[in-house]
Amino acid sequence: ASSQANAVGLVLDGKVQLLCGSTRIAVGTAPDAEDFEGQLVRVSAVKAGQVKLTALKDGVKGANDTYVNVNILKAENAKLLKTLDCLPDSCAASADLLLKQRAIYEEKGVFSKAMIDGIAAELKAFDDRTLRAKVTKNAKAMAELVKTYFHCG
Repeated sequence: ASSQANAVGLVLDGKVQLLCGSTRIAVGTAPDAEDFEGQLVRVSAVKAGQVKLTALKDGVKGANDTYVNVNILKAENAKLLKTLDCLPDSCAASADLLLKQRAIYEEKGVFSKAMIDGIAAELKAFDDRTLRAKVTKNAKAMAELVKTYFHCG
């Protein structure tokens, strides 16, 4: 049976920590954890109670290159903001990017082709490519969208 990756982790002091935003969740050890000390890893469930670790190529560099610990919307951080990639501004644009980058997610069976196609189809179904432009000039519509769809915490 092939393994399925379901998390990204970090190996420190021989222990695997799952990464969830800026939070680290200690999950214990893995048989080959010492081989990945100090590295970002893909954590794959092999069978109940057993995981396999795989190094993420250039994972630490990527994390360091995109780490931000300041408010990027403040004027004094404008230079930093220009170095960061922008997130898609709609579900439709997210689908386009997902399909463009699908090889990354399908590599080593992390996500199946059918799953990527299904998620992309669901995102495209929102048909919201021009929504941002439409609500930018309509404060009431913008407030309603934020109230309905924007969740923190």
